[in-house]
Amino acid sequence: MEDKDFTIENHLRQLRKMQQLSQEELAEHLGISRQSIIALEQGHTMPSLPLAVSICQFFNTAFEDVFEFEREMDRLLEDSAITPAEITSGMPKVDIKDTKDVVVVKAELPGINEEDINIEILDNVMTISGEKKEEKEEEEKGYYYKESHSGTFSRSFTLPADVKAEKAIAEMKNGVLTIQVPKIGPKKASKVKIAKK
Repeated sequence: MEDKDFTIENHLRQLRKMQQLSQEELAEHLGISRQSIIALEQGHTMPSLPLAVSICQFFNTAFEDVFEFEREMDRLLEDSAITPAEITSGMPKVDIKDTKDVVVVKAELPGINEEDINIEILDNVMTISGEKKEEKEEEEKGYYYKESHSGTFSRSFTLPADVKAEKAIAEMKNGVLTIQVPKIGPKKASKVKIAKK
């Protein structure tokens, strides 16, 4: 096989076939739609960086084994950095706003119940995870075309400022999760007096 054949999409297809998984089964394990798997395997789209990490974890494969060639790594990092809106359907789209006193994070989570969402903040890294539950079997029947996905998801990102994680407030409205986290004020220098002998 020539170098040109070693692409991310070929690696993903080979890993899936080695595990004897269908596209539907792999999509379910990764929490994305079957259409996303097809797009990845046909080379029509690149995985986001979090999805790429999930793929490596699922197949218990080193990152460099999947993303073997420099040009593929360049494609992955370029797409992740330049087009953050092109996130796979299993990952929530996120907006982060840095205001004077708070960091505001908005995540699009349509069709997901509040009780199925987890938010964690550790060392200024926020992780939003959860699960979109499948419809009942009788509701699943009769589809002509279906892009909506179900399953678990997780997304982590570094916040743009030091925050007071314990003071965070979250609310869900119209499928949009809004999290406000107060910022830690600017640090002031402490004066140290020299003790007299």
